[in-house]
Amino acid sequence: MEKHTKITLKIVIIITIIITICNSQIVKFENETSQINRFKNDESRVVLSSGMQNYNQNSDGNNSSSLTKVPILLDQVIDSAKYFVGPGDVFVVHIWGLEKKSLIFEVDFEGMITIPGVGQLPVNNKNLIEVKEMVRVKFSEVYKNFSLSVNLHQLKKFKVMVSGETIKNGSFIVNGVTRLTELIAESGLTDQSNKRRIVIINQVLHDTLEVDLLKAQKLHDINNNPYLRIGDQIHVLKRNEYVILEGAVAYPGKFDYKERDTIKGLIKIAGGFTRGADSNNVSIIRYMNDFDSISIKVLSYQELDTFVLMPDDKVVVYIKNDYRPFFSVTITGEVQFPGNYSIMYNKSTLADIIEKAGGLTNRADLSQCKIIRANEVFPGEREYNRVQKLNPDYQSSKDKKYLLSKSLDQENVTNVNVNSQELLDSSSLKIILENQDTVFIPKKPNSIKLFGAITNQGIYPFESDKKYMYYIKMAGGLDKRADSKNIRIIKNHTEKMVSPDDAIIEPGDAIWIPEKIYYDKVKITKEVVLFIGAIATTIVSVFTIRDAIKNE
Repeated sequence: MEKHTKITLKIVIIITIIITICNSQIVKFENETSQINRFKNDESRVVLSSGMQNYNQNSDGNNSSSLTKVPILLDQVIDSAKYFVGPGDVFVVHIWGLEKKSLIFEVDFEGMITIPGVGQLPVNNKNLIEVKEMVRVKFSEVYKNFSLSVNLHQLKKFKVMVSGETIKNGSFIVNGVTRLTELIAESGLTDQSNKRRIVIINQVLHDTLEVDLLKAQKLHDINNNPYLRIGDQIHVLKRNEYVILEGAVAYPGKFDYKERDTIKGLIKIAGGFTRGADSNNVSIIRYMNDFDSISIKVLSYQELDTFVLMPDDKVVVYIKNDYRPFFSVTITGEVQFPGNYSIMYNKSTLADIIEKAGGLTNRADLSQCKIIRANEVFPGEREYNRVQKLNPDYQSSKDKKYLLSKSLDQENVTNVNVNSQELLDSSSLKIILENQDTVFIPKKPNSIKLFGAITNQGIYPFESDKKYMYYIKMAGGLDKRADSKNIRIIKNHTEKMVSPDDAIIEPGDAIWIPEKIYYDKVKITKEVVLFIGAIATTIVSVFTIRDAIKNE
């Protein structure tokens, strides 16, 4: 009996403990439900500015809100430490607990936010980090057992005043992530604007900031391209003092002077050095007085970062002469691989290029190789142009001889005469090539040409050890007009005319048979008679005059 009593007592104690635990959980549940109902009842108290985009808060199955944003394009993620909250910024608070919920509230025109069931918080000109922490602290003071996040949902819009050397002055509507460069692009700058001294005056925060727009634009310097704030007034100063940068930089020109600016900083703004710039040869030209006395100093690269500019300084960055030039020649004709090949300055020879091109073909006539040198200028052109302009009646014998010589001249062409048996050992193949030379190696001829007073002019196959009359017979013999005493052989290599009796016919030679000159004998006789008559008349006149003088 005593045993059953102890068991019953233990059961009663256990039941009492269970009931106590259940009662505490019911009370906790009722408190949380009461808090949730309070959120539902206070949602209508969230204030939305009439000047902002409306937000719809329609409850769905999860009691979450449907939020509609106005799209804004960002240049980067917002830096919470640099973004300052103001009237028009909209926040959303996401709450997790027994029930999920989203609350939206906007900073009012007095810089306050109202949290339902909590109260108001002054957030004007505080950064995002501070505002988020303030909201979290306030929620944790009133509500327990809730997790929440605070996010910036919509950016404020406000007016900024622009004045000074801008095309459009006045007020502009911007938002919380509008940068200075965007506003300047909208307002425009005059030709007299000083881009290196843009003054931002904030009447609310009572501070003044001077920024360098060129650094913001050229160097993407965020520190000189801040977000605009409520109360900002932008003033663009007029150009006054300059420095000049010339030479081997990307964007040379005239730049606004800025105190404590260095040569290296100016070169960075100008896009840096260009290819071939001699960074150890930078000249600074400085006025020593108000007139024309100047000081010239050459600076090394190490000095550029410490040399401070003064108004009217002129900086010249010199370029290295022939910086990493690319020298090449073109070879065409009878080589294995014609084309353009690189050469070493004052070293590469004709033999080197022939080797690079795979060597000569079996048909190559190296004795007729030509080098065309386009970039080399020789004397004599000025005199040639002068003589050409003269009337032929005023040209001297020397002038005419000079014109004749120039008409036979192949301008800037070098003939390379080599013995094909010697090839690479020939001194001609050791000719130094120059940049942009063109080498032409023709094909060996295997024929000769006959023209002039011959029955069948044309090209005939070459046969070794044959005399010129052999080819004349092959062409059908001489024409009746042929001047057989003045036949000439024109040599392929030199184009010299030689007597056929002294010449050895070679491939590529030409045989010229001139025609007899026809004379009109009757006309010549008349001209002779008239000439003799004129002489006789002159003689008679002379004697007549002489006799008349004697008689007097």
